[in-house]
Amino acid sequence: MSSTDLYFGPFHLDPTNVCVWHGQERLALQPKEFAVLWYLARHPSRLVTPEELLSTLWAGTVVSPGVLKVRLRRIRQALGDQVDTPRFIETVQRQGYRFIAPVAAGDAPPRGSEVRDSPVTFPHAVLHPRHAVEFIGRDRELAELRTHLEDAVHGQGRTTVLTGEPGIGKTRTADELAQYARSQMIPVLTGHCAAGEGPPPLWPWTQVMRGYVSLVSLQQLHLDLGKGAADIAQAIPEMQAYCPQFHPVVATEPALARFRFLESFTTFLRHATRRQPLVIILEDIHWADASSLLLLQFIAQELRDTRLFLVVTCRDGEGGQRPQLAMTLGELARVQGSQSLALPPFTQDEVARFLVLTTARTPSPALVSAVYRRTEGNPFFVTEVVGQLAQVPADDVEAPPFVATGEPLPQRVRDAIALRLCSLSAPCRHLLTVASALGLEFHRPVLEAIGARGQPALTQPQVGDLLSEAETAHFIVMDPHHLGRYRFSHALVRETLYVSLESHHRARVHRQIGETLEREALNNASPPISELAFHFFQAATESEVEKAIAYSIQAAEYATGTLGYEEAVEHYARVVQLLTLRPNEWQRCETLLAMGEAQRRAGAMDAARESFHHASDLARQLPAPELLARAALGFAPGFTGISVSGGIEDPLVVALLEGALRQLEPGDSPLRARVLGRLAMELYWSGSQEQRDSLSQHAVEIARRLNDLAALAYTLNARQVTLWGPDTAQERIAGAEEMITLAKRSGNGELLLRGQIQLMTALMERGDLQRADREFMTYVKRAEDLRQPEYLWFSATWQGMRCWLRGEFAASERWAREAFRIGERARDPDAAQCYLVQISSFRGAVKSLHDIELPTKDFAERMVTIPSWRAGLALLYVGLQQDALARQEFEQVVAGNFIDIPRDANWMIAMTNLAQVSAYLRDSARSTRIYELLLPYADRCLVVGAALLCLGSLAWYLGILATALARWEEAETHFETALRRNIQLGAKPMIVQTKQRHAMMLLARKHPGDTHRALTLLEEALTMSQRIDMELTSQHIVSLREQTLQALQTRLSSAPAGTRPKLARQRSSD
Repeated sequence: MSSTDLYFGPFHLDPTNVCVWHGQERLALQPKEFAVLWYLARHPSRLVTPEELLSTLWAGTVVSPGVLKVRLRRIRQALGDQVDTPRFIETVQRQGYRFIAPVAAGDAPPRGSEVRDSPVTFPHAVLHPRHAVEFIGRDRELAELRTHLEDAVHGQGRTTVLTGEPGIGKTRTADELAQYARSQMIPVLTGHCAAGEGPPPLWPWTQVMRGYVSLVSLQQLHLDLGKGAADIAQAIPEMQAYCPQFHPVVATEPALARFRFLESFTTFLRHATRRQPLVIILEDIHWADASSLLLLQFIAQELRDTRLFLVVTCRDGEGGQRPQLAMTLGELARVQGSQSLALPPFTQDEVARFLVLTTARTPSPALVSAVYRRTEGNPFFVTEVVGQLAQVPADDVEAPPFVATGEPLPQRVRDAIALRLCSLSAPCRHLLTVASALGLEFHRPVLEAIGARGQPALTQPQVGDLLSEAETAHFIVMDPHHLGRYRFSHALVRETLYVSLESHHRARVHRQIGETLEREALNNASPPISELAFHFFQAATESEVEKAIAYSIQAAEYATGTLGYEEAVEHYARVVQLLTLRPNEWQRCETLLAMGEAQRRAGAMDAARESFHHASDLARQLPAPELLARAALGFAPGFTGISVSGGIEDPLVVALLEGALRQLEPGDSPLRARVLGRLAMELYWSGSQEQRDSLSQHAVEIARRLNDLAALAYTLNARQVTLWGPDTAQERIAGAEEMITLAKRSGNGELLLRGQIQLMTALMERGDLQRADREFMTYVKRAEDLRQPEYLWFSATWQGMRCWLRGEFAASERWAREAFRIGERARDPDAAQCYLVQISSFRGAVKSLHDIELPTKDFAERMVTIPSWRAGLALLYVGLQQDALARQEFEQVVAGNFIDIPRDANWMIAMTNLAQVSAYLRDSARSTRIYELLLPYADRCLVVGAALLCLGSLAWYLGILATALARWEEAETHFETALRRNIQLGAKPMIVQTKQRHAMMLLARKHPGDTHRALTLLEEALTMSQRIDMELTSQHIVSLREQTLQALQTRLSSAPAGTRPKLARQRSSD
């Protein structure tokens, strides 16, 4: 049933004025009561459950069923209806309500109704349905969409982007798909992106959630939302009413909070589509806010194995104006299961068919040709032209405005719309022009409030009449599901009206809208801050700028709180622009700091650095030491994670931090502590260990004296990072334990997990695997509860490391890929190098090394402050038997006689890589020096990074060096030590390699019985290597064993006759 007036019995439901008429009398019903009656009357004879009424009419609000009973009692009193003998509303016990009276719409009175108490005047004009004309063309496109829907139904999630010029029929095509999906009993959820009127972040997804809430019970909603309910409610505040019992975990790193929301939302959709397929349609994503685009991109990538069909509509050519949109469209194009479907214009035959259906007569070929040439087959333009046909003599169809012009098609469409708008009365055009400043959708009460203060003033009935005039002319349509809400029939209608506003008039209209919304917000617990900011910004002048600044700051803070970081950036940018009208350098500096932080949270690091750098310049000029320190910390936000990233020191960061320290007031302060800690971290890649140690220690001492828990957490983490090196395992264990204690005391979940990561890593270095595993059991539960990528990433890398130790290489590689996937989705710059570190050990034992040569070389070239990469490249060339390249890389690393290799977290892996290369190249001098440097760590285990790998006992590497130096006794001791430690670790790959290398040492030493012992060790190593599928290692062992046996056979054959029996017995025993 359409959204026009409804009639039953003696009553007239008037949605325009939101009231019920009994003859000329207006019944006393509240708006919610009218909404209930309207909903029931629009669904006559159908049983409507209380849940349906509540979810539809009280969306976003938790109310008890008792509220509904009160509303129905008042409705019955107004209508004179009785519960026991109903004439209009029947109560079906324990099921719901049914409207039982005949209902008529438009200008036809109800059949069989009772005699009216007084005459009723029926409106002459009735709103035409949104799609009065049958769907024309698009057979191929609809067939593709139905195929994609079928794929989604069977668990192959699909994303389709419907593209085309304005007016090409994207919305109509999506509506046809929605109608078909509903006919197959598949729910359809729709979200509309708003055009520029200051919508809050995630606006289209908010509408999608509204739709979903109306489909399911509260219990089912909670099940579908799962653990992520609070995270979703944080980003989409309307959902807080449905899950007040859930509280989000506060993330100290905002980017991680956003990631958790994205994960939670995709998990929610995964749960929802397990029970039934689902279609989500997002309209006009060329207007979507950046947060909505990011969520769209994330969902498309993550839900390819679900029963979700995601359809989005987008105008052609918009990506060039919006980089975020272009990036999203590019990412969607790369997602498996994603398609772009370009809608073509009507053919000339389809234009002819449209003319037949709309004019009820057969058009002449000349008319069809003229319309086709003028419109180029654009369906919306065809509609506009048809609207003018009645005013054009048949003989003039070849004359303007029906001949083609040289103007671009969108402008010609707007010209046609402007021409047809002239048919409206001047007050109606003015009202629509004001409405265009509100956006594609608008609410009647806002227009009524503006009209009441206009010149001349308009009454509510007058506003209703003008809206009816526009509705009759098909320029606007009423939302049948939301009383008082209207929508322009097409975005081009709204754009045509809005661009017609001259700048001074436009500013005045926006100010009127802003003041109206401001008055309404006085009684609103959730005022439309984003809309207020937008309208006052558009209205700002030099004399009227304060409100625009205040609301823009509030809107930015609101966007930040709901994880809409890109939207926060836009609002802060407006504040910076507004401050040119009313200069205030202090506020400008504060705004730049806030904008830089929002940009950092949004991942726009280059833009953030520019904002912080500009803020630091302003802070120095003011001067403002604290603002300068905040700018320095913002420019160098620090390593909130488990290790120092990148391997590159930034001289500008160092200069800013040192400058901030000089300007800060002497004495203790949280800012000074943070700047000291951050400077210590920045110097990790270049400064001396003593300097880093002094700075970080001073930072911790300041935080302790202040008893500032937040500063202490920051500085303890900084100190743990700066301490990371080969000689500090015990100190790092103590520091990690303090972090854990502090975290438990302060309830800081992230600090607790960071402390556990530091503790587990240091315990692994000491070989205490059992305690590390116990720590991990508690860690993994906390990480899953927190659901932040940094900690989930560590869970995956730890699992991969442990699988590697057990010789479960396939599982290890799967965990490495999972860790890489998490890191990539979280945009972790170190995700790729961590993945390469993990798989390199797997490839070296099991598969070919060739496929990791290029990425290893790339990291060696880029990570110049991490020599372990070039040392690793040299070792890779050893594995590939490219001796010249191995020598070249080796010489480059050791050119400084090992003095210039930083004693940082990567020192140990660099030295052990060099140890293997040096031994292979038989470089005695370098082998001797490396042996001396590594010997103090003989009881340690080699751990790479934050437990990315544990490569067993360090004694194994010393055994290799001792073998190369012919220090046979030391070599034997080292290999025996390594074997015991590797057995304790359960490190099967290293047990294999220890026995293999020990055998090679015995064969080189050639003491009596060594060959026999070597063959025994090789046999044991081969058995284990084959059991755990170490293919390459097994091949090397077999080759070595065969060479040894062949050598024995040769010795037997060439020995004097008298010694052969003895050698034969030795060969047999061997």
